[in-house]
Amino acid sequence: MGAGILHTKMWLVDRKHFYVGSNNFDWRSLTQVKEMGVLVMNCPTLAKDMAKIFDVYWILGGPGKKVPDSWPSSLSTNINAENPLR
Repeated sequence: MGAGILHTKMWLVDRKHFYVGSNNFDWRSLTQVKEMGVLVMNCPTLAKDMAKIFDVYWILGGPGKKVPDSWPSSLSTNINAENPLR
């Protein structure tokens, strides 16, 4: 947003596998910088929530965008500290 930079890197594949982390996908980042990420496979429940995060990034990514006063209910989730994913 504005002059900021989003450092998150995310791959979402088939709505059931995803990678999220901070490293760039180049040789230097993978061998020298030592940033981290996590690969989750065969978990459509978490991947669904990652897709929602991607949608938020997309909403906020355009020029002149700002945080909306309210978010669409389609971006909410029921996974939280009181209701963990089992």
